[in-house]
Amino acid sequence: LFGILFLFLPALLLLILVEKREYIQLSESQKYAGFWWRFLAGMIDLVILYIVIFFLGFITGFIFLFDPMDYEMHLYTQWLLNILSGLISFLYYVLFQMSSKQATPGMRIIGIKIYDEKFQRAGFWRLTGRYFATGLSNLIIWIGFFMIGWTKRKQGLHDILARTIHLKE
Repeated sequence: LFGILFLFLPALLLLILVEKREYIQLSESQKYAGFWWRFLAGMIDLVILYIVIFFLGFITGFIFLFDPMDYEMHLYTQWLLNILSGLISFLYYVLFQMSSKQATPGMRIIGIKIYDEKFQRAGFWRLTGRYFATGLSNLIIWIGFFMIGWTKRKQGLHDILARTIHLKE
């Protein structure tokens, strides 16, 4: 029950709370960031996150070498490390995307920015909902991500729910 709620609650909240406004038309010089550009940016971001989380785990493991603890304490530490890793991932995506650069480091390298439907910087709550709605995009063999290649505005399911777009600058 918790898993179902965790997957569908962000989508439901986005549908209820995000104001439905018309999308602005792109100018001649603007174009949506397609699937492969976003995939490449996502891979860069994942590598960065994995390196950060690896070092966090490495430091924790290094501490265990010099201060052995019982099995139960080790499990609690692993549980805490998993929660911290999730928090780092959440903050990485949301804070970078809501910054003045409107992009994660991977998106900046590729030249992609994220916007709301009025080409303005997306806010914290919209990006938080978008982040958690990516769980829905993972369902059914990642169809929600593949939608980026099929939709008019190159939006994944999580983008449609959060009403965000990505432009290739």
